[in-house]
Amino acid sequence: MWSSETPWADYLSSIKSLVINDGVTSLGTSAFENCTGLTSVTIPAGITNIRTWAFYRCTGLTSVTIPNSVTSIGDLAFYGCTVLTSITCEAVTPPACERFCFYDVPKTIPLYVPKGSVEAYKDPSANGWKDFNNIQEIGVATAIDEIVNRNSSNRKSSIVQSSNRQSSNRKS
Repeated sequence: MWSSETPWADYLSSIKSLVINDGVTSLGTSAFENCTGLTSVTIPAGITNIRTWAFYRCTGLTSVTIPNSVTSIGDLAFYGCTVLTSITCEAVTPPACERFCFYDVPKTIPLYVPKGSVEAYKDPSANGWKDFNNIQEIGVATAIDEIVNRNSSNRKSSIVQSSNRQSSNRKS
């Protein structure tokens, strides 16, 4: 199906947000091609395939999360999505990517992947994924998180100690 044949073809530049219902298992060829106003997409966990040109030239889509149910991404699926600022792929094993699935997507943006799977995405056989040079694990604590947590724990400890002292002073 070509974008000009989709029921929403007359509204391509007006579509800002897209929620795909549960029960859908595949995003068809050219499903949202040229949705230039699209800024937000929710892809449900049941999707297994993102077909060729599904988000071709969606020039307003700034981030995308690919659920772990996706096993394949078609040719040029995200071609021309030049304003993407991050991609999150929840699959431990990188989904199979056909030719040029991320063509024209900046390869310097963060690609977030599950903990322990960075090397799988960097593997020379991980077509489409290996080209990203900023692959980061999801859910990994940063130094800032550790400082905040440590300070928070110290404050809680101080509050508990202070509370215990006040309580024991009242008893005496």
